[in-house]
Amino acid sequence: MSGAIRPITMPKWGLSMKEGKVADWLVEEGEEIAPGDELVDVETEKISSAVEAADGGLLRRQVGQPGEVLSVGALLGVIAAADTPDSEIDAFIAEFQASYVPPAEEEGEEGPATETVELDGRALRYLVRGEGGVPAILIHGFGGDLNNWLFNHEALAAKRTVYALDLPGHGGSAKQVGDGTLDEFAQTLGAFMDALDLAQAHLVAHSLGGAVAIAFAQAHPGRVASLTLIASAGLGTEINGEYITGFIEAERRKEIKPHLEKLFADPS
Repeated sequence: MSGAIRPITMPKWGLSMKEGKVADWLVEEGEEIAPGDELVDVETEKISSAVEAADGGLLRRQVGQPGEVLSVGALLGVIAAADTPDSEIDAFIAEFQASYVPPAEEEGEEGPATETVELDGRALRYLVRGEGGVPAILIHGFGGDLNNWLFNHEALAAKRTVYALDLPGHGGSAKQVGDGTLDEFAQTLGAFMDALDLAQAHLVAHSLGGAVAIAFAQAHPGRVASLTLIASAGLGTEINGEYITGFIEAERRKEIKPHLEKLFADPS
């Protein structure tokens, strides 16, 4: 029955996403899948992630092909039972493609735009949402940028002003990192707060950003309302050079996966 055929479509990750590129299928046609299984890697201008299955069944058809750029809502693949005839799947795909219309752009849909502040001749990119309250600053980790907070920023800004910034050498900020020490990054954070007239802020930080937040809090305890540290660097004595090298050299999500597994007690 055609009612048992379920489409896999290009998701919409964030307000500004209009399209995504199919990077690589993670399952083959004919494989059994369960809800939550990662099906296909998709890359956008901001993030790279996997599309998860909403339903269980067999992956009967890979419609979107690696390297293909598809609009949000476009057909990526088809899930159906094993006994669903190929003719019904072909008809389902033909009908979907014939009726699919890419989403129209609406005014204001892109959300707030990033801004730039000059700090000692270096540009620092940031994004601000919300208003009022003691502000919060979101500080990403090594190799990241402000888009790491894509799914958190808006929710956190419901009760206060929240800034997400690109550390020097990352994202849209200047690539000059000075001596690259934690103290250097902490001084940049202080200069950022001074430039935006932020006397005090909650610091929410991940990985390298956590070490930066700690260094800043040690130097300026009165300017830190609270610390929220997520898998923070700077709390141990050892550095895994193999992980850092693998992280830097990886160019695709599949290549970086074995290195990211090192961050978890349970690699699955």
